[in-house]
Amino acid sequence: MIIPWWGFALYVSAGNAIRSNLNSHYKADGVRVRLWSSLVSAVILSPFLFIARWPENIEFYISLALGCFLVSTLSIKLLDLSAKYGGPVATLSRPFHVFFSFTLWGLVAFDETVQIMSDPKVLTGVMIAFLLATASQFSLYRNGVDLKHALKELLFVAVCGAIMSVVIKYGMIFTEGYEQALLWGCLTQTGVCVISAIRSKLRHSVKEIADRHIMKAGLVMGIMNAAVVPAVILSLRETPNPAFTSIIFMLSTVWLMIYYKFRGLDARVRPMQIAFLLLSAVILIAATHKL
Repeated sequence: MIIPWWGFALYVSAGNAIRSNLNSHYKADGVRVRLWSSLVSAVILSPFLFIARWPENIEFYISLALGCFLVSTLSIKLLDLSAKYGGPVATLSRPFHVFFSFTLWGLVAFDETVQIMSDPKVLTGVMIAFLLATASQFSLYRNGVDLKHALKELLFVAVCGAIMSVVIKYGMIFTEGYEQALLWGCLTQTGVCVISAIRSKLRHSVKEIADRHIMKAGLVMGIMNAAVVPAVILSLRETPNPAFTSIIFMLSTVWLMIYYKFRGLDARVRPMQIAFLLLSAVILIAATHKL
């Protein structure tokens, strides 16, 4: 593929910065807004239902079904976190996510992981990048971010996100090209829409589900999802380990902080934190670009 995994991951980091902060503006119920956003995303990505050749491996569809449940659960939790604490706090699950996803994929592809990490340059680069990014993310706590109250929710998001990344990465083994990867994206959004519809109907009336504010938020978030989700899937498909993409995804905090500064909002961040996050991405890319 012409675009490397980290190229997709950089794009995703910018998109995630916008997505993670959207619901701090709309303050919409996560379950209902996910119904509408996934519907919009599925419609936008629907051409791949006809463009892509559908995989024949049953493992693809088993992984897809599990992925739909995890995406639905994770996205709703992230929306609620964003509404409750704001976008920056919602991104603090990333260091945990990196650790868990690296460990899980290491168990799934043990020999491949050992081979990759046996290269001293790769091992050193990955460790330094992870430590720099983690130190920068959690220094936000010392600047007043209410991490203590959000910790349990962040750990839940990190574990779900790590499992989801590994499931997507595993499912991508059974794809032959980018069209099938984007077919996965469309089918995932369709499955999430169905799951969210069931959850919404169990909790809310039809009138509440069709609330104009909820639908407006869902439309905006759905367009953003359709723009970002394919890149998430392609970055996971091409990366040697899903933890590597998660380290790059941490740059979402950088873009959020820059946005906060530009808007004159309280960003609670120092230039050194931004420098550490950017440096971690550069080191990781330099250490793994030949893999």
